[in-house]
Amino acid sequence: MLPSPPPGSVFTIHDAGLGQRLTWSGRGGGGPLRFLMIAFMVFWLCGWAFGEVMAIRQVLLGIGGGADLFLLIWLGGWTCGGVFAMFLMVKIVRPGRPDSLQFESTRVTYLPGRKQFNPSVFNPWDQMQRYKDLLTKSRPHVIEKASPEVFKLERLGDRQRLAIDVDSDRVEIGADLREPEREWLFAVLTQWKSS
Repeated sequence: MLPSPPPGSVFTIHDAGLGQRLTWSGRGGGGPLRFLMIAFMVFWLCGWAFGEVMAIRQVLLGIGGGADLFLLIWLGGWTCGGVFAMFLMVKIVRPGRPDSLQFESTRVTYLPGRKQFNPSVFNPWDQMQRYKDLLTKSRPHVIEKASPEVFKLERLGDRQRLAIDVDSDRVEIGADLREPEREWLFAVLTQWKSS
């Protein structure tokens, strides 16, 4: 049985099959700036589609004479820009998924969540690192109670990190949590491990 989370925390406890599930979501969702970005992207993609259709029409009908090579090169860049804009649109519209820990008697499974796009904290370099690590960070991580792994609560500069080594990966848990929430989660995990 999991202890009650601290008052005002983002944790929710659910009874789930053989154990309990602890879920939490990151804070913030972008607010009105996110909806302005969606409106702008819809407007831009309508203009992009019109330009794409007109350029393809010109290339197929052979309108423009010697300008066909330039138009083909332009069309390639325009198409890549449109695909990137569609990808960004999906990222902005897609809802987040909460992080979760499924506690069972012999193991705990950590399923990393997916943050909802927040334009006020968007960092393109951070996003590139996230896509690089997408395959290892989005899959479930199973920690067996009998395994030698130990949960670590450590300081990295001015930041606190809760992590565990699973196979050859160091997996951070609760990166968006406040320090008291992370400390409570560490206490819950170490209590489960020692019980």
